[in-house]
Amino acid sequence: MDVILQTHDEHLLALREIERFSDRSGFCCHLVVRAHGFRAQLRFCVEPEPFRAFVEAVERMDRSLTGSARLKPVFEDPFVEITMLGGGKVKVSGDLVAHGELSQRLTFEFLTDQTVLGPFARDLRACMTAPAT
Repeated sequence: MDVILQTHDEHLLALREIERFSDRSGFCCHLVVRAHGFRAQLRFCVEPEPFRAFVEAVERMDRSLTGSARLKPVFEDPFVEITMLGGGKVKVSGDLVAHGELSQRLTFEFLTDQTVLGPFARDLRACMTAPAT
């Protein structure tokens, strides 16, 4: 399953090929970001509780037009954050890290608007109820 934050421009935040572990211990996906000419894709895994908290925070933001939502694994560095700003603007930001012999890092942020939150929240919620693989 893919979940894409529809941004109305060239910027992109996507969770592609989301898989729920058969033992329900978490989710993995390919996290794809495109922001201001930069692009990154990395394998991103997260435990059920941070994923659930992120989904619920995005749903609250869609209803109240306030707040923020952060998706971050418990023991890893990478994260994505969505923050409601004034005037219907939404900031999408994050820090993506790939550790290895030669580590890589992309810190990014871009703006979109509040209309993207509802469909994004709905698709994220569907992942929570999708069958495990």
